Amino acid sequence: MTVLLILIASVAVGLLLRRRLPSSLLDRSATATVWLLIFTFGISLGSNKSIVSDFPHFGSTAIIIAIAGVAGSVGAAWIVGHWLDNNNNSDKNS
Repeated sequence: MTVLLILIASVAVGLLLRRRLPSSLLDRSATATVWLLIFTFGISLGSNKSIVSDFPHFGSTAIIIAIAGVAGSVGAAWIVGHWLDNNNNSDKNS
């Protein structure tokens, strides 16, 4: 519940300040925040002995899932790209 309240409050602040803050500043701060969260998550995982000791156990499964996820994303992006190109070309021809 706390997370939801913080999210609602931050959206309200964003709405109030959207004309005063440059979007480039917000983009950079969002990117820095994501990198900080990833770094903190890595520290948390690395310090947990039970997770680190299980890495070999689920490592191959994680690699397969990661490869499948990347392949699926690339395939979907390729399909959408071709679909958008076909739509743009048909709009120009009409």
